[in-house]
Amino acid sequence: MHACGIICEYNPFHNGHLFQIDMAKQKFGLPVVCVMSGDFVQRGEYALYDKGIRANWAIKAGANLVLELPFPYSSMTAEIFARSGVALLEQSGLCDRILFGSESDDLDMLTTIAKADDNADVKTRVVEIQKSNRSYGFAKARQKALEEFLEEKDFKGIQTPNDILGIEYIKAIHRSKSNLKPFCIKREGASHHSGESGGNIASATHIRSLLRSNSLQEIKNYVPEWVYEDMQSTPYRELSDNLAILCALMLLSPAELKEYAEIGGGLEFKISKAAKESDTLSELYEKIKNKSLTDAKVRRAVLFAFLKVEKETMKQMPLYTNILAFDETGRELLKQAKDKSSIILASRIADIKKNEKAFSQFQLAERAKNVFEKLQLNQLNH
Repeated sequence: MHACGIICEYNPFHNGHLFQIDMAKQKFGLPVVCVMSGDFVQRGEYALYDKGIRANWAIKAGANLVLELPFPYSSMTAEIFARSGVALLEQSGLCDRILFGSESDDLDMLTTIAKADDNADVKTRVVEIQKSNRSYGFAKARQKALEEFLEEKDFKGIQTPNDILGIEYIKAIHRSKSNLKPFCIKREGASHHSGESGGNIASATHIRSLLRSNSLQEIKNYVPEWVYEDMQSTPYRELSDNLAILCALMLLSPAELKEYAEIGGGLEFKISKAAKESDTLSELYEKIKNKSLTDAKVRRAVLFAFLKVEKETMKQMPLYTNILAFDETGRELLKQAKDKSSIILASRIADIKKNEKAFSQFQLAERAKNVFEKLQLNQLNH
């Protein structure tokens, strides 16, 4: 039995995600396996709802099996996030294709860009552009380099979040010589990061802002009924302006900060200075971000420094995945995976302990979760 893979966060699950799962079922007539971020998401934040709750939302929507993309891979750059998700789908031995949302809905264009983006001349040109113009971040420099290389003036696909991830999925498949075949569907409704909605579909960003403003009644239009019911009964979790994180950063020197993932090129000095001058995390983020340093990049760097995620981790691949949820079809998939999988599909800690390196990865993820649970409890008590 083959399955269609979807790499996701579901932070939170909304009608656009429901549409994607429905389309996967209709398009392929296959089971759906989701690789979903665990406790932390790519933006460098704590997921609003527990991974178990979010996984069950996916099963109720029609997914058959949900596997975890563990921390820190769930919070890495688009490239590493995509590479890790593709690896989990491939190594599970269950999927022969991957389906992702796309603003352009143009797989040929995305494939062309993905191949060009891996060209050595393009990579060299990106570095040259950044050196010649300090205001250019990586994304803008890459955009310009690709326009030059392919002699095109406007690549809208590389500017939009889902297409950017789609390009990274395709690159990961080609680099690893994966047997996965990529497919895309047109993203419906509002853009991924907008504060807008389109019909009954709103971006996750917009829904999170409604949650923070306690506008649950408005959210009802944009999420499935079972998600809305859980939102009413389960408070979302979030760490805003936690002083413990700020104080921890103040105790780290620039040289120490530089040892952690995503920190370098002078960012270590910016974090060190801003930590001493800021009264809140929000203020620290604002002091650091600029045209070449996005808010997400800064948040990831701060998260990795606080949780001591070393640079070496970025070069590794996840060696295990937790089984988060499944239905009867998912149960059958798991039975087949015993003979096919080259990654640890864990239903208990004992499964992971058999592999020393996998257990080390698991311990890092558990430490991160436990620290944030403690910080969250402390925040609620005050």
